[in-house]
Amino acid sequence: MNATPRPHYEEIDWLDFVQGEIDPGAKAELEAHLSGCAHCRTVVQSMERLSRAIPAAMHLVAAAEPSADLAAADRVADLAASRADRTLSGVDARREAILSAFEEDGGGSAAFAWNSDLLEEAAAVARELLREDPAFAGRILRSALAFAERLPGPDSGTVAALHSSFAYVRLVEGDVTGALEILDSAREPLSELPVPEIELGFWHDVRSRALYSSSRPAEALVEIRAARALYELLEDRDRIFRCRQVEAVLVSDLGKPEEAVELYRRILEDTRLGDDRALHASLLTNYGYDLARSGQLDEARRVYVRASALLKSTGQESMLFRVRTGLADIAERENRLEEAFAMRVALRADYRALSIPWEEIQHELNIAELLLKLGRGVEAAEICRGLLPRIEALGFQREAGQAVAYLAEAEKEVDLARVGRVRDFLRRLEAGEDLRWSAA
Repeated sequence: MNATPRPHYEEIDWLDFVQGEIDPGAKAELEAHLSGCAHCRTVVQSMERLSRAIPAAMHLVAAAEPSADLAAADRVADLAASRADRTLSGVDARREAILSAFEEDGGGSAAFAWNSDLLEEAAAVARELLREDPAFAGRILRSALAFAERLPGPDSGTVAALHSSFAYVRLVEGDVTGALEILDSAREPLSELPVPEIELGFWHDVRSRALYSSSRPAEALVEIRAARALYELLEDRDRIFRCRQVEAVLVSDLGKPEEAVELYRRILEDTRLGDDRALHASLLTNYGYDLARSGQLDEARRVYVRASALLKSTGQESMLFRVRTGLADIAERENRLEEAFAMRVALRADYRALSIPWEEIQHELNIAELLLKLGRGVEAAEICRGLLPRIEALGFQREAGQAVAYLAEAEKEVDLARVGRVRDFLRRLEAGEDLRWSAA
């Protein structure tokens, strides 16, 4: 290993690390450093991206028919070779220049000297930052796109790729409508890229997230299945499994928890899943939720125990609120209503911190339903009245129906049978029936 002044290791160290060509002692040292260094995590993600991109690109070449456009196949191979060359040589300086300029938002990035090569590299750097540090990625993307708008003839595919990543940033920031508009404008230029499948898979993935946040799960399901089909073509195992997980979540949200349970079982039993503990923890958390929804409460408890242990061992304690939500669901199903209510109220801050309007609103509506079951209609009505303007502004039809139904019931003498009637109304609404609530 190179004797490198810290705080960062050299790229060659991380190449050895990713390829497994490193002794156990050095590996442990690098792992310890990686846990606290966002800069080096970005470099590692770049190496992993490269290792996925080259086989995927070559797979497309190998799959081409003999009569296919050989020039197009050559472009695919050239792209793979070009990415390898840039990542292992000339990319270092460009990547370091971008990361250094935007790492601290002190205003110096406003005068960053962009050029076409840097613009292409910005797309890759920002994409790698999205999951762990979307604010950092957003600073890079805003500056890069401002420069691209001033160019007389920018590479439309590269600019569209930047826009796809920026749509993800806008989504994290809570601007769902803006994210969808950006994605719509980026769709056509992505087809002009040498290997459009790579970027189109990401485009469908982000659009699915945006539609989900717009309370449009049926449309989101179509998009995530399109993303999975592209990642299967590219043999991108990690993204295939993440798409399958989202697919199960959406199936559940469409009122089919039993079908979602079967999807999770197939995912967890798939030998290709690997040993990504963070992904396992997330899958188990969602699996437990749908086990509870389908009435398999004891099995749900066992799964939540496994999920909690994994979340703690992988440093994902911030995700434990999902497990606590599932335990609140179980308490409610077992008619421990006061306990379930206290648990849901304690989770309010976690859902507000998510900055995902649909999830926060749904959590508040769940609290309102519990208040109805507890005979506390005045408090339930207060929640629903407060939510309705926001729900209507966001265009959430299903949640609007739920809030109106709960509000109508709150003004009556509530019993559990009537709350069940509201539930039946909502299930039919989810199934696509054009219904209007009647309090009669």
